[in-house]
Amino acid sequence: MTDEAIPRGEDTLLDRLKSKQSFLLFLALAALAVVPVYASNGTVVLLAVGALAGMTAALAGRLKGFIKSPIGIFLVLFLSWIAFSLAWTISTDDAPWLAFIMTLLSFVGFAFVAAVRQLGAGPAQTAQNILLTAAALMIGLFIIEAATGGVVLKLLGKDAEIILNTVGRGTTILAAFIWPVFALAWARFQNKSVPVAFLIGSFVATYLLPVDAAFAALIAGTVTFLAVLAARRAALAVLFSIFALSIATGPWLSLNILNPDALAKNGIAVPENRQHRLLIWQFVSSNIAEKPLVGHGFGAAREIGRSEQQRYDALQARQAAHLSIHEMRLPLHPHNIPLQIWLELGAVGILFYLGILFGIGRRLWYSTAPPVWIAAAAAGTIAYLSVSLLSFGAWQNWWVATAWLAAGLLVLARRTFQSDTTPL
Repeated sequence: MTDEAIPRGEDTLLDRLKSKQSFLLFLALAALAVVPVYASNGTVVLLAVGALAGMTAALAGRLKGFIKSPIGIFLVLFLSWIAFSLAWTISTDDAPWLAFIMTLLSFVGFAFVAAVRQLGAGPAQTAQNILLTAAALMIGLFIIEAATGGVVLKLLGKDAEIILNTVGRGTTILAAFIWPVFALAWARFQNKSVPVAFLIGSFVATYLLPVDAAFAALIAGTVTFLAVLAARRAALAVLFSIFALSIATGPWLSLNILNPDALAKNGIAVPENRQHRLLIWQFVSSNIAEKPLVGHGFGAAREIGRSEQQRYDALQARQAAHLSIHEMRLPLHPHNIPLQIWLELGAVGILFYLGILFGIGRRLWYSTAPPVWIAAAAAGTIAYLSVSLLSFGAWQNWWVATAWLAAGLLVLARRTFQSDTTPL
């Protein structure tokens, strides 16, 4: 063996390693075709598989740079505050373990984004092709399942309720993912009817399936995209201010304006299922008022919900009748992520949460990326926030994973427009 043979062997080994890592990322992207449709909880698995491709020697340096950015600073503060709140939490569940999972998910999510960023030109193009194909298949499956009443799920012996709980819930993922796909299709195809077709297909899918939050988020994202495309900084300032204000004043709004009694007093009729959501938010806000600064501690929502379940069961027993589920003032979680953060982490937690949003808005404000990509990134952010204001729990792993996956897809889409060498 000559001296020259050694570096060639090392290069070959390194190339093989990179090839295997790229394959893992390709696999995660390909699985996007089916996971949101049939197993939305699987976004955590996809994130972890894709993140393995980012576990390289350069990851520590990238992570150090990210932590110094505004987004990274406030994310670290937010996670640290979660840990501190364990000292006074009223939760009797495995809150410490869940806090650890939230931190781990953040690291895994960062590794996924890093994996996308470090792809070579050829693998990046392959990843983009896989994403476009997976997105088209995902939208098609959503529409097929909605139009046929869940033909695949029926073959698996599932009933109509499963369609709501699985396929329907997956459309919220679509509402966030469609914007990186839209930006990518816009850059890759001269015929702009292709990205428009992706968007129209998403509207059809979310309209046909019974999860209103997804359709509302898609509308919010579309309005954001058009507004930011027309006047970027003015639109970003207005949109992020509106969301920041609604998050900061959420408890007050629920106690004084957006509750069943106040709306009825003003002659505003609200469907029963909507009234229940407002009742939940009003009850949660009343608990927030007890400890507005630091909250009841991480994981407290479930403990308060457990007490509410006992009250509900006792009331039902006394009346010897089956009460409507809409009498339950707090099920598993508040179905409003900012209110849950208020409840568990108080004003301090909300401040750090808003800091993360500020970091995102700041990144878009100063970005030198093409206008279409910036508009798509803003649309995806607003779509995700819209769903978070209407549904789900703050610490649901699959929904947190969805945010990191969307961030990685946006990075992948940007690489079509120009070389992206800015630090995370």
